[in-house]
Amino acid sequence: MKKNIKNEDDKNKIINGLIMNSEFYSDIDDVTREKLIEKLFNYNLTIIIQ
Repeated sequence: MKKNIKNEDDKNKIINGLIMNSEFYSDIDDVTREKLIEKLFNYNLTIIIQ
């Protein structure tokens, strides 16, 4: 992802879109869903802090 998307705003939009898109998680169990959202959220915070 870092290679293809150079604009930080675009990265944030994609990550936020994944977090907010419930259809993306429809086939994932609750525990996996929580872990995935947490990873996406933490990655997003890392980008913002940098």
